[in-house]
Amino acid sequence: MGDVNKAMFVNKKNKYSVRDFPIPEPDENEVLVQVLYSGMNPADLRHPKYLGIRDTVIGDDFCGRVIKSCSPKFGRDDLIAGYTPLLIPRPAKYGTYQSYLCCPDNMYYKVPKNLPIEDAAALTLVAMTAADTLFNHFGLPLPTDREKTPSGPILIWGASTSVGLCAVQYARASNCETIIATASPGRHELLYKFGATHCFDYSSPTVVQDIQATIAVAKKGPHAYALDAVGSREKPTSADWIRQCATNTTVLASVIYQFNKRYSRLKSRRDHLTIHDVAVFPALLSQPKRKASAIRLAFLSQGKLNVSRKKI
Repeated sequence: MGDVNKAMFVNKKNKYSVRDFPIPEPDENEVLVQVLYSGMNPADLRHPKYLGIRDTVIGDDFCGRVIKSCSPKFGRDDLIAGYTPLLIPRPAKYGTYQSYLCCPDNMYYKVPKNLPIEDAAALTLVAMTAADTLFNHFGLPLPTDREKTPSGPILIWGASTSVGLCAVQYARASNCETIIATASPGRHELLYKFGATHCFDYSSPTVVQDIQATIAVAKKGPHAYALDAVGSREKPTSADWIRQCATNTTVLASVIYQFNKRYSRLKSRRDHLTIHDVAVFPALLSQPKRKASAIRLAFLSQGKLNVSRKKI
């Protein structure tokens, strides 16, 4: 182990720089990780700008090897991937854009041999955000609960985003019969493969009417759920679009904070919803046959998550 810890630091004025930090020490039930890959997320820049999480090391997702363990669950040399606590103020040791970080033992998983490590680094945050949406806010049945079925259609606006692709697969695994996705036309084939039942071009001038007509024809009850998986801020925003498609009873959620009481505020980090809860699903992680910056996350069916990555 070297004695230099290179890190991407954001100061109090929201300015970024590369700095040398001392190698951190893990607390009880934490591990010290040598970072191999750091996952890239829009939140890496949004958290300092909008939440004021500054004067710290940035980054949320990672994949690396345990070099020191203060946890009975994991040992030295384990190859793990996960995400780290989001706190205000946030200790620098939890930032993932650095050579060495610390992570609590309930926020990561052992990387299976068939999962590329660069893809494992970018999986956790988006997968858990989608899981929080569908299984906590929307209350969809878990894939293991085969006796229950969702009460109505689900709309995923921006379904080809990382969170959107996860949400489509979760919805399919939970037996949603009507999964409506919006994306550019070039992504429709992929979305159908992963579980979408209807795909629409979000830039179409008739997209709202087309979605409403699809819901009416499905005859599966009211438009039950809608997820803004884009979080755009340009007017009209992606949240504005799904409100136009929704009914008064639709449960709404967005990946960014919305100044509207109808929207649920999503969390990827919940004490009762960590990566270990995913183990209760009949999960299979496998590498796609064709070369791509992606992985397949399967519960009852196989699918691929579109993930971004950055090498440290």
